[in-house]
Parts: sequence; structure tokens; C-alpha cells
Amino acid sequence: MQKPINPIKAARKALRSISSKAYQTALSDGNQPSDAKKVVMALFALELIRHVLETPSKQTKAKICNLLGVNRVLTSSLSEEIGILFRRFLSKHAFCFDDALSWAYQYVNKLSKDTGLETTQFFTEKYMITALVDRCQIERSTGKILDPACGGGNFLLYALDYLCDNARLSSIADIRAYVVSQLNRLYGYELDPTLAVIASINLRIKALSIIKEHGHTVTEEDLFSILPNIYFSVEDNIEGALDPWTDAHLVKKAGTAQTDTLASILRSVEFLFTNPPFKTVKGMDERQKAFLKSSFPFAKCDMCNAFIEFALNTMTDHGICGMVTQTSWMYLDSFEPFRNSLLKHHSIRTVIELGSNAFYDLNGEKANVALLIAQKTQPDTDTFIAAYSLKHLTQVDAERLLSSEHGLDDHKVLLNQLDLLNRSGSRLELSISFRIHFERRGYRTYGEYAVPMQGTSTGNSKSLVGYFWEHIGDSDWRPVSKGGGYSRWLGLNSYAVKWGKDGEFIKETKGSAIRNARYFNETQLVFSDTGTAGLNVRLLLDGQIFIASGPGIRVIQGDYLSHIAFLNSRFASYFIRLLSPKLTVAAGYIAKIPVLDELLLSDELAGYARTCIERKRDRLSKRPIFLEYQPLVDIGHSTTLDEQALSWFLKDMEDEWEQLCAEKEIDRYILNAFDLTDDDVENLNAQVGRHALDIDAHLSLSVNEMDAAISELLSANCMLNRTRPGKNHLGCDGVLEYLTFKFNVSTRNLYQAISRNAQSFHKTLAKYKDAYIHSLVLSALGYSIESLPRELPKNVLIDEIALRFPSLDREMDTIDKWIENRLTGFHKTAFLNTPIIHYSAPGAVESKGIRTG
Repeated sequence: MQKPINPIKAARKALRSISSKAYQTALSDGNQPSDAKKVVMALFALELIRHVLETPSKQTKAKICNLLGVNRVLTSSLSEEIGILFRRFLSKHAFCFDDALSWAYQYVNKLSKDTGLETTQFFTEKYMITALVDRCQIERSTGKILDPACGGGNFLLYALDYLCDNARLSSIADIRAYVVSQLNRLYGYELDPTLAVIASINLRIKALSIIKEHGHTVTEEDLFSILPNIYFSVEDNIEGALDPWTDAHLVKKAGTAQTDTLASILRSVEFLFTNPPFKTVKGMDERQKAFLKSSFPFAKCDMCNAFIEFALNTMTDHGICGMVTQTSWMYLDSFEPFRNSLLKHHSIRTVIELGSNAFYDLNGEKANVALLIAQKTQPDTDTFIAAYSLKHLTQVDAERLLSSEHGLDDHKVLLNQLDLLNRSGSRLELSISFRIHFERRGYRTYGEYAVPMQGTSTGNSKSLVGYFWEHIGDSDWRPVSKGGGYSRWLGLNSYAVKWGKDGEFIKETKGSAIRNARYFNETQLVFSDTGTAGLNVRLLLDGQIFIASGPGIRVIQGDYLSHIAFLNSRFASYFIRLLSPKLTVAAGYIAKIPVLDELLLSDELAGYARTCIERKRDRLSKRPIFLEYQPLVDIGHSTTLDEQALSWFLKDMEDEWEQLCAEKEIDRYILNAFDLTDDDVENLNAQVGRHALDIDAHLSLSVNEMDAAISELLSANCMLNRTRPGKNHLGCDGVLEYLTFKFNVSTRNLYQAISRNAQSFHKTLAKYKDAYIHSLVLSALGYSIESLPRELPKNVLIDEIALRFPSLDREMDTIDKWIENRLTGFHKTAFLNTPIIHYSAPGAVESKGIRTG
């Protein structure tokens, strides 16, 4: 079941590859990194120019090189070798013509690393640009259009295309003059001078392409006589377009010697479009931090927020801005003053929440994205915000909806802006009806029943946190809930922290902070602070403490089992997402989840939670890298390794099935207790996905497909090594759940098919067999979570296995060969590249455990 290849991702991958090749080629020709980058950009630009001039002259090549600061004559062989890479790319991916040079610059700039801007240069996706520009009706005036962080000019390129579309040009007598007049409306500023030149070149080529498409001849003279309004600073600075001293800030027009002031560039702006740098206080340069605190205090050192404020202050009255932003300004408590000011003085027309993975080139959960359209007008009682929540959709589906708009209104809510301003927190919650339901009913919040707490920051986790098996026998090290991943009920318990007496080692470490240590013995639950996969809560084990990435929850009223059931529900995860768009889960947001007395005192919920915990513990008890591990004991009757592997596999599937059934009952119980409307339930399902047992699609996977999919998902220890099958899903706690969402198949059908055909899952059973023999060997060596394995000659070890596991008498030769050929490599992988045993053929199994330090 191979997924169709996304053409944009395929093109970006190809462009990244050829950009790297071209850059390495330029380096090998004797260029320094900065010069090599400019050489590549000049030669790529010339290939674009070929499409409007066909055979650019040597003079054109020299002028383009000069524009980009290439100060040497390029050999024909170098030019052809690099040029042909881009030529072939364009022939296969013609739809990338407009923005290919921009993206190539981004890729090469990350290799040259000579600007200091590489980490914040993520250019705007075309579907974001069209969604913003198309909604702002820039054709209804002749006013200035500005991008104050223009990058390669992608917003401006589309704006020119939009203003010069066929419908408008059909009634224009002098097309050339019209295109130039529209180009003159467009202004851009860019902090990176080389990128500013690229934006200028892009706009020249775009203007000439439009003119040529309508039957006019274009010349080299046209290419260099057209001078787009793209500017960069004369002197290096950190403020860029945000500089408040605009009259003193000198800028230079890209491709010319012409200088002006930033004030003149920012004057009389009617439309502003931009994708500002996604940069927050973390890791920010101290000078920039001080500048933002002084000039944009409400922005709280968030660059996106500063640009929103700047944009609305810069535009003329009634001016409109369209921006790509991070969503944190919409929700976080720390940005409430910022929201209040924005809602009070400006009219928000549209917010489109895209969530994470909105950019093709930003893999993973690195930024939650929203598109914002706002106007510099005073809001009144009739000002409504059209708010769209697409964050639960895949990137492809969100792009399709925004491009066609068919079905887009299904994801729309209208929010009265002044009502929003008067609400506590002034949050722009796109699922606001859900919150209103609870506020009107006057529900109590979870913080009245329990205390979610911050965990200790070690200051140096590399030295102070390690795997527990590295420190067995060392009293300074204590088992710890580290978090940092996804697991419900139990799990992620592979770690220890160097605690000593009352955290002495942490206290000595710079940047550390001991938090809530006095509550270790009173804490029952812990959670992962990573929130992208949803809230996931686990039991705190006896003797275990918690640190920052796996903080604690101290129950003060109710049954802790009812608490963990409630917190692991889809309802709780959904509400966390409503409260906070951040990629981490803060203790304060858990405290705000609405709850009912009856839920946290429910014997029924506690019973379901007990089932989930027992089923999860059963699975973890077979895995030696977890604190839940129990060494193997003989089963008491004759068996084989294959039978035991099959038994383990089937038991894992049974345990997960029973856990899913209990979780479904928890979900049903909680949603019924809150008496949600059908719209609320539909919204919840849309945002966090339906429960796995509610997926009723017919099974369409063959046994071989299921076997291949499961074996690929399993780690050496036969645990799920990926937790999220897609952007819109919560984390998965097992194979059945993952495959249900990954392939949209019925969990029940999947479980029944596995149960009936388990012996045919050859790849999966091979993994289970390895895991079983590994545990068998460790058990015979005396390994447990409290004791390191002994060192034994192989023949003695085999005798020990035969003595302790007589039921496997017929398998001793197989086990002997496995130890000989597989033990060392498999053990290293299973123990996460931190092994504690090693077999040196034909000698002993040696213990590598670290007992001190």
C-alpha cells in the first residue's frame, strides 16, 4: 500500500539534492563558502532567464554575476556542470519555476552558513500565499503592497501574477506598461542582501514572463531596465524592518546604487503580506532580545508577534495585512495583553489555523502555524472574525480546501470580536463553542482536585540522567520519570537520575532547579511534557522521582485510578489543545481542564483504568529495558522457542485489545457525563481523531501486508517504535491502534485476522523469537532491574539455561548458536546502544554494567 508521492515534496527533495551538488561543485572549483553560494545562485538564475531570453549573452551572464557579487569569471565547464543540474530540474518540475531560486537559496544557505539567518529562513508555501493574497482584493486599489521580510519575493511574485491575470489583462491595451505599473506597486525589504538581489531577479523574470506570454518580445535591455522595489540595509543590523528609527535607517535598492530611508519604504502602505521569522526568546541574541523588549513589549520577545504589531502600525488607515504566524499569540496567557491590544484597536478579518507540519520543509512538530488577515480599522459590534480550524487535517487536505474552497466553510466559525475581547483571556479559540459550554455550566477545574507540578531541571541531563541499567548498585542514582515520549498508563521507565542526598548533584549544577522534591512520596501520576501527541499520563512507580520532561501530578481528592482514566481520555487531550497551542504540555493547563466530581470518584472509571494498567504492565514486564521488567521463569511443560514467540505475540495483541476496549468505555463514560452536543462531539473527533474502536472500515490488508507493517513498527524489544501515524492523530500505545489509523482499517477485524493467522506472521515472529531468547539469556545470567548480569563462560551459561528452563530442553542447540552469532549485536540494539553484556567467541559472556559513578 504505497502512498502516492506528493509532487511538491518530490520537487523539494530533488531541488535540495541538486543544490547540494551544485554547491559542492562550486567549492571544488576553489570558491569560499559565501562565494560558492553566490556562484550557484547566479548560474541557477541564468537558467531561469533562458526561459524568457532563450540564449542569454555573455554580457547578461556577467551582469547577473555582478548583481549577486560573483567577482570572478566563471569557466564554461563549471557553468555548464551547474547549469545543467537546474535545467534538468526545471524540465521535470516546471510548476516550481516561480519559487525554485528562492528555495534553492534556502538549501544552499544552510550549507554555507555565512549569514547567521539560516535557522529562520523558511520560505512561504504557495498555498499559504494564495490563501492570504486572494482574500485581500489587492486589485481594488492602486496602493502600495509591501513585504517587510520578503525573502526571495514569493509573496510579491504571486501578487504580480494575481494583478496581471488573464481576466484583467484582456481589457488592457498596453500590457507592457500595465505590468510595469503593477510591479511598481510592489515593495520588499530583506535583511539578507544576497536574498534581496534574488527577490529582485525573480520579479524581473516574472514581469518579463507575463509580458512574453501575451505575445510581446522581451530583450536583455528589458531585463536590466526593470528595477523592482526590493531593498536591503546599507549597514548590518538586527532590527531589520522593525527598526523604529526609520528616518536614519539607510536602505539600498537591490541591483542599483540607489539609496533611500526605511521610512520612505514603509510610507503609505495599503497592503502588507509577510512570513516573518519564527523566532522566540529561546536562544535569541541578547541585543535582539533587548531591542524587542524595548520596542515591542507586548510581543514578549516573539518575532512573529512583533511583526503583527509592526504591520498594523505601519499601514495606512483601512490598510490590510496578511501574515503567516505562529499560533501562540492566539492562546497563551502570557500574550493576553498583546491580544487585548490587537482586538481593541484593529479588526481581525480571518484566522486560518493550520497547526504543525504546515510547511513542506519543516519536518515534525516544530511550529504551529496560523494565517492571519487583519485590517487597520476600529472594530465595532458587527465585527466578526472568520475563523477556520484545519489543524486536524493533513497538509495535502488543508491545501486542497484552501485552493478550491469547496467544503472550507465546514471548518468555519464566526467569532464576534468585541465579545472575544470581553471574555476572560481573550483567546482566539476556533472551537470556542466547546469552551462556552463548560463556562456556562460552571464546571469545576481539575486543579481543584489535584496539583499538576513542574519537575526538577537538572541543568545537565547528559551527565545527570542515564539509563537505569548503567547505574544498578549505585545508591546515588534513583529511578526517574523522564517523559520525553508518548506512553499511556505505564512506560518510558528506562532512566535514572544522579540524585544523591536531597538532589545534591543537581544543586551543584549551573542552570538547575529543584522543584517539588518534597512531594515525591505523595505523587501518584506523571505525564510527558511533549504535547504534540496529546496528554499521556502514567503511574509513578515506587521509589521513582520525576524531573522536568516527566512532571508529576499529586492527587488531593478522588481516586488516583479515576484521575488517570480521566486524564488519558480524548476529552482531556482535546481540552489541552484548546487551552494551549504550544508543543509542550504545561502543568498549569492541565489544572484548567473542566471536570466533574463524579468522574474523579468513579469506581467504574477506576476499574477500567486498572484493566489498562494491568494490560500495559503485562507487555512491559517482558522488556528488559523497562523498570517493569520481570525475569523469565520456566513455563512447566515442554515447549519450543517458536511456540513461545507465538505466545508472546498473541498475548501482546490480546493485552492491547483489552486495553483499547477499556479505553473505549472510559471515553463513553466521560463524554456521556458531560452531556456534550453532537456538534461538540464532532468537533472533538475532528481535532483529536475518533477512538480506534470507532473506525469501522473493512479490513483491506493481506496477512503479508500486516506482517510487513507490524515487523517494521517493532523495535528490537518488540515495542512500538513510532507513536503517531499522522498529523491529526493522538499518540498510539500499541500496534493495533497504530495500524488502525495508519491504514484506516477496523481494529476488531485487524485483531481477529492476526489471531486467526498469527503463525503466518513470519517476519513479526522472528522479531519476537529474538526478543524471547534475549530475555531468556538475561534471566539465566541473573539480570533484573536491581542486579547486573553475571559473567559466565558460554558452556556454563547454556547449562544454566538448561537447568532453569527445562521446558526448552530441545532448543539448547538453537540457543547456543544464537548466543554465538546474535547475542552481542542484538543486545546492543535492544539496550539502546548502551549494552551491559558482551559475548567474545568462544569465551564468556562478560558483564559491562557500570556499578558506580
